[in-house]
Amino acid sequence: MHNQDIIDLVIFLMDYGPQLWERRHLEVPKTAIDGYWLAARLQMDNWTRQLKVLETASRNGEEYPLRHQRGGLAEEIITQELLTRIWMAVLHLYGQKTGDDYPASLVHNVYLSHLELRGRILGALNRPDYLPRADAQRLLQLCERTDRWNDLLLGMLASFGDIRSLAVDTYRLEEFAEDYQHIKTEARRRQTWKLMKASLRAAYNKRIFQYQPHSDWTLALLGHILGFFPSDVVEKSAHTHLLQAAQVIARYRRTEELLLAVTPEEGG
Repeated sequence: MHNQDIIDLVIFLMDYGPQLWERRHLEVPKTAIDGYWLAARLQMDNWTRQLKVLETASRNGEEYPLRHQRGGLAEEIITQELLTRIWMAVLHLYGQKTGDDYPASLVHNVYLSHLELRGRILGALNRPDYLPRADAQRLLQLCERTDRWNDLLLGMLASFGDIRSLAVDTYRLEEFAEDYQHIKTEARRRQTWKLMKASLRAAYNKRIFQYQPHSDWTLALLGHILGFFPSDVVEKSAHTHLLQAAQVIARYRRTEELLLAVTPEEGG
């Protein structure tokens, strides 16, 4: 799983998110909602368990034990917050436009859990014994970069409805929203967005740490988000591989659960 998959999906949501409320008679598949909820909860639970282990790891003579695991997990949580917040905004707007706030209510719980984990990560980065100063500084810079991109993208989506409650900095979001509204022609807006997409991809082009804790469940999560959209929209986005991967992983997990259910316990 690469950062670019996450960033490409953020761009997909910016490009096609309005399809969820602009298409008449569109119903979000229950399988997509259930699949997303399961994948998101499992990912949050895995992050929480691993963070607990990493926070309490014994030094065993090492100055920074499990350095790459600590840094990789922090990077994953910080980077993916961009996706969680923009997805939350899209479903919040979907609820405003359609009156169906059920998907947003589920994702809101995921969003709050993600923010809580981010807070724990920031707390850990302020510990002098958690990571080398240079590593912590790079992750804090990543956090600041993600905050700015969050507010910039939310400022663009603000033309569809009120999403100020999701801002990192409400004043900054409103400034970005006003700047975007001042772009008068559709052609100039398309050109501006084209340049912004290139900048966004460049900003997350290279990982800080190569360790990737939960790539399978991240992949499943991305695929289930695509499952909310009509197939013709997903096909246009060139992200069908994520949707297919999520379906394969979901089938594997269901098979695993069935095997566990029918396999007798030892000594039974």
